Amino acid sequence: SESSGLRDVFHLSDLRLEEDDMTVFEILAQQPRSLLVASFAALGGFLFGLDTGYIGPVLEMSSFERDIHGGKTLSPGTKGFITGSFSIGCVITSVPVISGWCMDQFGRRRTIILGACIFGCGGLVQDVSNSVAEMCIGRLISGFGT
Repeated sequence: SESSGLRDVFHLSDLRLEEDDMTVFEILAQQPRSLLVASFAALGGFLFGLDTGYIGPVLEMSSFERDIHGGKTLSPGTKGFITGSFSIGCVITSVPVISGWCMDQFGRRRTIILGACIFGCGGLVQDVSNSVAEMCIGRLISGFGT
């Protein structure tokens, strides 16, 4: 049955299920910690998508060009590098030699926490940046954290 499959997937053999046809949400409601972890994971995915998507409109803002590039128009190549530097950071830290080493050294939980802290530090660098180079470094650091 479907509920026994859910028990296997969520390792819920010790959980008491009154009905055989409980939904995933009902099961998670019985385990608030799992619901909290799932919510934070979903928030992480949301923030990744937000960080990837928000930069396009920001690059077109005259106030951004004024603050970052002295009011001069950014070239398409510069805009592309600002946008892509986040993905470059993601690719670098996703290489198995790097990600595997972090997992071996710190464990999965601490690696995720470290990544979140690095992501936040990158956001802070982007927030206080006054030049294209600083903005790219901030986006690269944020990419390292994902």
